[in-house]
Amino acid sequence: MGNPVRKIPHRTRGVRGYFFSLKNDRRVDYESLNEQSLMKVLETTPDIVSYCEQPLRLDFRWKGRMYPYTPDVLSTDIASCSTLYEVKPEEVLKNDDGRLAAKFDAAREYCLERGWIFKVVTEAVRKSPEYHRADLLWPHLMNPNIDENYAETIFRRVSDAGGVRLADVVEKINWADPSYCALLHLIGKGRLIESSFGVFDSNTDIRAFTGHGG
Repeated sequence: MGNPVRKIPHRTRGVRGYFFSLKNDRRVDYESLNEQSLMKVLETTPDIVSYCEQPLRLDFRWKGRMYPYTPDVLSTDIASCSTLYEVKPEEVLKNDDGRLAAKFDAAREYCLERGWIFKVVTEAVRKSPEYHRADLLWPHLMNPNIDENYAETIFRRVSDAGGVRLADVVEKINWADPSYCALLHLIGKGRLIESSFGVFDSNTDIRAFTGHGG
């Protein structure tokens, strides 16, 4: 998808940081907890092929002057559909003096010309089922102690069977069971997918996700 057009400063106030994205095969930076939350969702959503922070720069007009504007995140899914995100706290949106509205109008027009979608994301993202699923998968996705060879064995078993119940692979639904950790690692990577979105119990059906090659 490309690289950011703007570097995020880390020696400033607020929640800023980075993590290594398996999906993008590089470090990604965020400058708020809401951005981090959105990226965790994108990282663990199998339909999303890639995403980029600070992806492009455009201009908007406000009070008779032109200003530069860099939206926060751009994602692309398996159908080659792109979504441009702007991440802002609800309180900031409520107190907008018109500048943000002008920015968003420019972003919507930019997206309309390209057949993209534009979305404004607030802290509500952290209450979404997508985020709760991502938050559950995240420690397993990023677990450096996962045995990838063992995980591959589980993937082949599920794939060859055309799908299995979680209980057919996992003995205990907790961190003490390496099969459970490896299974959620594979789901977080988008190689496997659960039948009931975000539900991982003994009766959950697991199958290979083939949307982008599995």
